[in-house]
Amino acid sequence: MIDVSDLDAIIKKFQPAFDKVDQYGVLLQEGVYSSGVEFKQLLNELCGIFVSLKPISKVLEIECENLETREFNMMRVASERKGEKFVAGVAERMAKDKVSLYRRTWSQFQGYVDVCQVLISSCQSVLKYLGEESRLIRQGD
Repeated sequence: MIDVSDLDAIIKKFQPAFDKVDQYGVLLQEGVYSSGVEFKQLLNELCGIFVSLKPISKVLEIECENLETREFNMMRVASERKGEKFVAGVAERMAKDKVSLYRRTWSQFQGYVDVCQVLISSCQSVLKYLGEESRLIRQGD
C-alpha cells in the first residue's frame, strides 16, 4: 500500500498517468484515433490507468475524512478541557482547513478517475459502433 502521508510523492508518482489521461483526451478531441485496433489499445491503457488511480483516490478520501474527524475531535476535547464553549460549526470549518491539502489531492485523483471513466465509456461506444458498422457491411455483401 502507498503511504498517503507524503502527498507530493504521490502526485509525483502518478503524474505520468495524469499526463497520459490529459494527452488521450486531447487526441480523442482531435479525432486522431480512427481504427478499432487503436481504440482497443486506448481502452486497455485507460483501464490500466483507472485501475491504478481508483484505489489511491479511495485511500485519500478515507484518510481525508479520518484526519478531519480526528482534528474535529481534538478541538472538541481541548475546548472541553479548557471549559470553553465548543462551537461545532467553527471546529468543522477549522478541521476542513487543516486537511485542505489532502482534500485537494483527493479531488485531483478523483477528477482523473472521473475523466478516465468518461474516456473509457467513449472508447467502448466507438468500438460498439465500429462493430455494428462492420457487421452491417458484411451483411450487405
